[in-house]
Amino acid sequence: MSRSIALCLITLALIPVFGSAGSAQDADAEDDRRCLDYGTTRGTQAYVECRVTLERRSDEARPAPYGGRIAPPAGEQTISDGLALSECERRARQVAPYPIKRRATSFVFPGREKRASLSFEINKPGSSSAFWNVDCKFAGNAMTDFSAR
Repeated sequence: MSRSIALCLITLALIPVFGSAGSAQDADAEDDRRCLDYGTTRGTQAYVECRVTLERRSDEARPAPYGGRIAPPAGEQTISDGLALSECERRARQVAPYPIKRRATSFVFPGREKRASLSFEINKPGSSSAFWNVDCKFAGNAMTDFSAR
């Protein structure tokens, strides 16, 4: 009787170990689906950046060692992801040489210097379809760099 109890306890102890591989594969498949839903294509730079962003967000969601996360220095504020995208789009519309239409592809890369990337379709006369990608970097609440390609 005690042998069957021991076997049950061992089995129950191993469930989380073997179950975690499935959840990691599920998370990987979910990240893949999300990036494809955003309009990226496997093997492209946009797809890689999407996967990296989702992985970073997943890492940030996990509890940090010793029960605490590394926070910005006291008094330092950082711009929110939504505001970073909004400010980047506003700046792009100010400097765009032609009318632009925002596409669904946009990413925010966290860090001490936050980076927002957006993709636009350009309504350029005489062109069937053109795209314009912009990157904005932020330190604290201020935009420090804007580039377009």
